[in-house]
Amino acid sequence: MNTAKESKKLIKYKPGKEYIATIQCTLSSTTHTITYKGDLKEGFFLKDLAPGLIKIFGKSFTSAVGEIPNSLFAIIFFIVSFFFSAFFLSVANYYTSERGILLAILLSGFVITTAVPLKLQYYYIAEYYRNTVCNNCGKEFICRETEKPDIKEISTPETYRIQITRYWSCRSCGYMNVRESSEGFVTKKGKTMKVSDLAKVQCKRCGKTGTYIEYKKPDIRVSKEQETMERRYYRCKLCNYEDIAATEFFMVPDSGGVSAIEWNIDYEDYFG
Repeated sequence: MNTAKESKKLIKYKPGKEYIATIQCTLSSTTHTITYKGDLKEGFFLKDLAPGLIKIFGKSFTSAVGEIPNSLFAIIFFIVSFFFSAFFLSVANYYTSERGILLAILLSGFVITTAVPLKLQYYYIAEYYRNTVCNNCGKEFICRETEKPDIKEISTPETYRIQITRYWSCRSCGYMNVRESSEGFVTKKGKTMKVSDLAKVQCKRCGKTGTYIEYKKPDIRVSKEQETMERRYYRCKLCNYEDIAATEFFMVPDSGGVSAIEWNIDYEDYFG
């Protein structure tokens, strides 16, 4: 018999942002099902130009470009832009000098910093097109999101996946389009902590350190913007309290280029 227990958590994931999640744990399989309401889709830079760009480049090409991994896209653009820069600099008789090579590298780096965000815009355009086509009347760019999405995350000892259900209402025929997908998230399991690191974690209930065990592999989720979430599951050997802790890593631009930011996600017991 699969015995399950349910709890609610207040999850604080960014400064001033929080949501309530329901967590069901099937004890026999150590499977956690986390459900909550997400945020409506935000706009993006080329949203207003999306219909025109779809007409120019087509649905298939736009979608294909958007699905290219960021790292591969950056490498390809770096190589192409470097050779183009080298060619033009050689015409100007600069390439044979160290200054010319350095300039070619700098130009290539500049192209990459603009190319990768542009590639993401292609992904957003293709996704926006798929979301706003009505499955009933067939009209394009006619649907709008009318309620917050339902998000379900399923974590087992060996697997982890996410399912996002969004609701798009057609402004023409009124049909409600329900769309389910992972929205480009890459999900996988990570490695458990070293014993020496785990010994430093303090139990939220009894306050003791060195009493936690990590009873299954952590969940790892990576977004298209390369924001990475890592979530771990602990149990105290003294008081049997089960704790969840997560960390999010993301890149932000600054005066020196780009910096990595780490943000702790708090899971607080909720009894409301």
